[in-house]
Amino acid sequence: MMRWIKILHGWMGVLVLPWVIIFGLTGFFLNHQNLFGEWPDADLLQQALPQDSIGRLATKEQVESWVQTIRPGVEMKSMQQGDLNGVLAWQIEITGGTLTAPVNSSSYFEVTQMQVRLLDGQNIVVRRDLNWKHISRELHVHGWLSDAPGTLIADAFSFILVGFGVSGLALWGLPRLRRMSLRR
Repeated sequence: MMRWIKILHGWMGVLVLPWVIIFGLTGFFLNHQNLFGEWPDADLLQQALPQDSIGRLATKEQVESWVQTIRPGVEMKSMQQGDLNGVLAWQIEITGGTLTAPVNSSSYFEVTQMQVRLLDGQNIVVRRDLNWKHISRELHVHGWLSDAPGTLIADAFSFILVGFGVSGLALWGLPRLRRMSLRR
């Protein structure tokens, strides 16, 4: 019986190893995001968002008009003004992502599930980065980058991890129990 438990334990370990590594790395990233710095940082903001359109998006009406100009027909879910690393900007939730538009710049950020893009006043992509915060959260929660197959795969590997733990406990505990029973 111990031989079969060892074989089962070994194969379960091989199957879950990639997810254990992903879970560990993404968990560390999510717990310690402050170690990786803010994005966009203040230097990038100063370079990427020139003060070229003073007061361009001073009111909600101006923001709504601007969003309909760059994304005609898109649904705006929410809009709020706040501080973006020292720059006064609007955070606009739209279908499929978020727009971050500084009040005094024609450039803006578009954040989707996979990317963070910086666009200039003519809607030309100036810079494109991966959205590591979202990607790591998806990998950590679903074990995959989408809900449908990812949740099923994550659930299957959760059960395999439980089996891996139980078989490891059996491999550790059964020989000790056997030795204790032989001593009596």
